[in-house]
Amino acid sequence: MGVFTFIFTLNAGLMMAAFNQHVVLFLLPCAGLSGLAADLLYLLYFLNLAIVGPTFFQSGITWSVHFWAGSFVLAGIFGFLLSYVMIPPSKPCEKQEEPVHEPSLGSVSS
Repeated sequence: MGVFTFIFTLNAGLMMAAFNQHVVLFLLPCAGLSGLAADLLYLLYFLNLAIVGPTFFQSGITWSVHFWAGSFVLAGIFGFLLSYVMIPPSKPCEKQEEPVHEPSLGSVSS
């Protein structure tokens, strides 16, 4: 619980700080609240599986606790890594050689 909140807030905070530092304090709570909403929805999905599954289908969550709880962490990590697909890190530019200028035949030097 809290993985989406952490990833959304961290990712939004770092991205906003890189582009416009003045809006970070205003928009950071929005990213945190959206992360809380995502965590809550994801948790409700698994609660639904735990409650409704045994009632109607005679089977609940057949995964171990470590497996389904770890899916929160993996989803957050993959979401964070996918942000690099959208904006890849910058690469240093290679220095280009300057062309050598040879004097033209028509010019006279003193």
